[in-house]
Amino acid sequence: MTTTPNRLATKGNDNRGFGVLAGRGEAGNIQIWVSNYQIPAEYRGPSPKQKSTVMNAGLPVSAALERIPTSYRTYSGYELLIRGLEDKARYEIAVETVSDAGSTETHFAAQAMNSMLRIERIASAQTVELIRISYFKPTDVESCDSKSS
Repeated sequence: MTTTPNRLATKGNDNRGFGVLAGRGEAGNIQIWVSNYQIPAEYRGPSPKQKSTVMNAGLPVSAALERIPTSYRTYSGYELLIRGLEDKARYEIAVETVSDAGSTETHFAAQAMNSMLRIERIASAQTVELIRISYFKPTDVESCDSKSS
């Protein structure tokens, strides 16, 4: 995402671990970062009585560390609507997925309808995806097959 200089407005993220960040590069390519983060269950809820030494006015103070109660919505995936595209243009989409199960990369092509692309993905908890969207080039047909790494 650091190579995507123009940030795009997004909707749908929340303050409970589901995040979305999007941008458009100078060549018009779009990158979208989707994160379905959850704190692992063993780190939620009441904590064992751990002590931490903190400094207060230069003097060490021992304090119990409390965990913030956390709950999550159950997401099984997401739907992306990318608007403002060239109508009926074809796009190449690459999705890099990282989860507890490992990492994969998938490539496919899609056509914009009404200046919009719609992408639906299954994404369990602890999944992060980077979606790259670029204009489809007819010579790139071979690169549009699904593959895993």
